[in-house]
Amino acid sequence: RTVVEEEELQDTGALNLEDALRPVPGVTVLDETGTGILPNIGVRGLNPLRSERLQILLDGYPIAIGPYSNVGVSLFPVTLPSLEVVDIVRGGASVHYGPNNVGGVVNFVTKPIPAETSQTLRERVTIAEETGNVFTDTYYRVGGRATDKLDLQFQANVQRGDGFRDHSDTEVDNLILDARYYLNDQHELASQLQYYRVDAELPGALTPQAYEQDRTQSQRPYDGYEADMSRATFTWTYTPTDNMEFQWRNFVHDADRTFFFGQNLSGTGHWADPGLDSTHVADSPRLFTALGTEPRLAIRHGRHDITLGARFVSEDVEFDVNRLELSSGNRSVARDWHLDTRAMAFYVSDTVSFLDDRLTVTPGLRYEDVDMDFRDNLSGNTEENNAEELLPGLTVGYQASDDLFVFANSQRSLVPVQIAQTTREGAVANETAWNHELGARLQVTPDLFSSATLFRIDYEDQIQFNRSTSRFENLGETRHQGIELANRWNVNSQWELGLGYTFLDTEQLSGDNKGNELPK
Repeated sequence: RTVVEEEELQDTGALNLEDALRPVPGVTVLDETGTGILPNIGVRGLNPLRSERLQILLDGYPIAIGPYSNVGVSLFPVTLPSLEVVDIVRGGASVHYGPNNVGGVVNFVTKPIPAETSQTLRERVTIAEETGNVFTDTYYRVGGRATDKLDLQFQANVQRGDGFRDHSDTEVDNLILDARYYLNDQHELASQLQYYRVDAELPGALTPQAYEQDRTQSQRPYDGYEADMSRATFTWTYTPTDNMEFQWRNFVHDADRTFFFGQNLSGTGHWADPGLDSTHVADSPRLFTALGTEPRLAIRHGRHDITLGARFVSEDVEFDVNRLELSSGNRSVARDWHLDTRAMAFYVSDTVSFLDDRLTVTPGLRYEDVDMDFRDNLSGNTEENNAEELLPGLTVGYQASDDLFVFANSQRSLVPVQIAQTTREGAVANETAWNHELGARLQVTPDLFSSATLFRIDYEDQIQFNRSTSRFENLGETRHQGIELANRWNVNSQWELGLGYTFLDTEQLSGDNKGNELPK
């Protein structure tokens, strides 16, 4: 587990989330836009595309536009200036945070409401050395205690300008309103409203010849991205005693995102070849409405810390693709799909402490029941997918000394078949996996901290895109395993050095390609 604190996020020169997360051991971040609006985050060698192998949360709530049906984060409503902490759990965490967490859980925590009224205004200007393109990042925050019982905060992050390449004009608005109301010593209400909007040109890929000529140019004049999301969360916390807490968490979001991309459908080459002129422009609007409710009860009794919870999530999805023929101006509908998802989950865990609280053992169990109803509005075809799984987990932690902590865990995770995976021919099944960890953290000296973690991921039915057949397939049983090392040395009060290393080995354990490394 790694916690990236505010100082590391804000004061190390990171321009965006991608820069802030790259130093974390085992984490891979790919830049898609040049401006940081669409981070692609991967953990321990798992595919970073759309961050689809991670459960990504904002203040503990899912931000994937479809928490069950579209776990890839193709709309990323998080900007760096609004964050206080990033909490990264790289092992499985399926009991409390399902589904889709085989790579772990990343929780982006926004700035809390300050105890005293204060304001912050920050302006950052980035100028590209090669092109002179300018990108501005403006952040404003005001908040504090409005009354004895009410705290309020408003944050606004406005980004405008271009990346270092042509055709990269970008606009981002991220507005967040927080409120916290203290009914009395036992009851607390908290709510957050967010509106996020992005409108960006995408410079896209270059041919090798064009890259050698000028890497700042763009050969994809029609590629672009538009999206907006309105989110609301509401939490009621009831604390009747020091040993009991009931929390009822609720969320709803409406998301609308569209990618635009040029296509060459003349049959002379690949449709996305940047060296070919586009004959068509396709757009892929996605309309998602998701809501969820989750009551959770935490009880401390003797050496036991017990957590019981349940969650219900509903998703309504419109999944379209439209195509414009440039020569004639004719517009056609290539895809018109609708998906309804209803998911229920129940979970329980018990952290038992031994040896004066130096040893903790946490068994847990999560039950997931997911019903997905798919309809093709063009053909009238319908399909169903039902996933029902028990997801056990076990975590052990031992404080061997003041300086040494040893840990181990095993968790089972689930990812239901995604709506995008039903777009092509061939059948795919729900994806499940076991995640195992064994490691230690050692404070070698007051200024030197080291950690080592062995990890293994055993997929029972991993889904992979087969480029040769242009469809998704279940590979069957696969294995990812390796070691993760991290060291941090505080040289003095102003200097800190970090060194991380991750080794990964993969193998397909069944099927025609048994014994081979997994495709990248």
